[in-house]
Amino acid sequence: MKELFILANLMYYDKFGEQQLFRFSLWLDHLLGAIRLEKQNVVKQAPMNFLKDSENNLLDVISHAFTPEEVFTFLLRCSEKVDTYTKVSIEHVKGVRGYYIERILTFYGKNNFDFKVSWMDTFVKEIENGNTV
Repeated sequence: MKELFILANLMYYDKFGEQQLFRFSLWLDHLLGAIRLEKQNVVKQAPMNFLKDSENNLLDVISHAFTPEEVFTFLLRCSEKVDTYTKVSIEHVKGVRGYYIERILTFYGKNNFDFKVSWMDTFVKEIENGNTV
């Protein structure tokens, strides 16, 4: 999962430079984090399945996109299928998944996953406006 995150970020950066790179990283973490939360153990095949199971391959979308918004449209479509965050019971998750939940909630300053999709763009806007969150 880590390698896919790094590879996708490198491809995005190579294509668009720093233009909305932070936003892209947050959205990518949202999708990959859902895989992390769904599975007790993430195996080598999980990133490959993520790439194959989508209507388009994320890496192909990045390489063929003309604008960052094309990539974000794809990520948004993928995230509409992700309801893992609404189903997870925060209090009862331990181990790596529990640590991930704790870190994400701390990063965004939240105590549950309600409306998580709206957090990312709001967070980016706060940063862009010079507000420290």
